[in-house]
Amino acid sequence: MGLRWSAIDFEGNILTVDHTVVQYRSDGKSVIEGKNRMKNKSSCRTMPPVPQYRELLLRMQERKATCKEFCGNCYTESEYIYVNELGIPYKPNFVSTISSGS
Repeated sequence: MGLRWSAIDFEGNILTVDHTVVQYRSDGKSVIEGKNRMKNKSSCRTMPPVPQYRELLLRMQERKATCKEFCGNCYTESEYIYVNELGIPYKPNFVSTISSGS
């Protein structure tokens, strides 16, 4: 969930993984925080996205523009790629929560 638009170079066909989003509890409250460091050095990497993923990212970029136009000033601008229709980033556990049926 921590992939940002700035990590994608469509012209150079490069994807950089160097940021993560974590969720934890602090003083009884849920906190979501972006970090520019990964668990270990091997987690940071630069690679060309596979063609199917590149196409998915381009479709997501189009979807973002459509949602932004439709929602107007109700749309929340975000640097993150994985956002809902209002531009609000998904929580880090979103994928595991929906895949487990919780």
